[in-house]
Amino acid sequence: MIAAFLLSQALSPALPVLEPDTICRGDTACLSREAGAHARLAESWAGQPAAARAHCTAKIMAGDIDQYAGLEACLIIYRVMGEQGAAETTQARITLTPAIAERN
Repeated sequence: MIAAFLLSQALSPALPVLEPDTICRGDTACLSREAGAHARLAESWAGQPAAARAHCTAKIMAGDIDQYAGLEACLIIYRVMGEQGAAETTQARITLTPAIAERN
């Protein structure tokens, strides 16, 4: 059942829905980064390889990616490194700390 859902998400031209407000907690730099990443992904999602979309969607479902910037990074890593990139992103959680948290 989960595999069927992931396959449908990977083949879908619809970009997964994430909640940047929850992650950014009002930090304007974080929200701006997320808006930019979302805009770029909205334009390129359908053109991404199905394997990359499936891999990165699975990372979202696993809770390893919770930001559009992280999703964008996952796709870039997969595109550049192929299956080796999939192994690399499978082993690590992609986290982009909001700028406000970095200052504290």
